[in-house]
Amino acid sequence: MFKSWEELTEVERLQSEFSDFYKDVHGYRPRWMSDSQWNSEAWLTNEISTLVEENKAQLALEQADAKANIDSFEMRVTDAMIEFGQNRATIIRWLVDGSPLSDFCYENSLPLDYLK
Repeated sequence: MFKSWEELTEVERLQSEFSDFYKDVHGYRPRWMSDSQWNSEAWLTNEISTLVEENKAQLALEQADAKANIDSFEMRVTDAMIEFGQNRATIIRWLVDGSPLSDFCYENSLPLDYLK
């Protein structure tokens, strides 16, 4: 029988939060800790704090990558504007060429909402 969140002990709540957050950061659930670690409120709290820092670092890298991809795309658009004497909207329409915007953004490593 499943327990509601309110029925869980503090350790059970931390276990759930740690497991979910670990999966968000690493892409898979943790399976490597000992029973004593898994049942330790202090250990779980410390591991969650470590995950917060790892997540911040990952987000910073992702933001830097997104900025670099946007800068590269904008340079491509600017070069095409100069070469073909067209405005930005026309160049982007040519580049997208009827593809769904989400597909185009994905294929060009742009944020999914960049061209909206």
